[in-house]
Amino acid sequence: MKELERLKEVVAYLIESRQARTKKDLAHILGYKEVYMSQLINGKTKITQKFLSRLTAYFSNINVQWITNGTGEMLHNPVQTNINAHTIGQGNDSFVLATNSILSALEAIVQNLKTQNEINEKILERLK
Repeated sequence: MKELERLKEVVAYLIESRQARTKKDLAHILGYKEVYMSQLINGKTKITQKFLSRLTAYFSNINVQWITNGTGEMLHNPVQTNINAHTIGQGNDSFVLATNSILSALEAIVQNLKTQNEINEKILERLK
């Protein structure tokens, strides 16, 4: 799999996991115009280190090494997302595992929000 294909997979994951609603939304989250994101995903614009840095600043669970050279997994800490009542009903162990997965996901979200807040504060300082 090539770098561009891995980036497309990351974008699909972010949309499917509802961390971004659309590619346009993802572009805005990262501070880019929709046109740039479209060109990037279509291979018309090179994937830059600056883009990857912004991507991981907002989505810290994304593994840049996986995008650039296929090393490791797409996510640093994959979270179980297929938790349902049947799984939880199987006993306390399943419930604890499900709860821990949810807590891990929430921790990743909090970290992303903290990073986003830091970036927003720097932008506000520049605007003053």
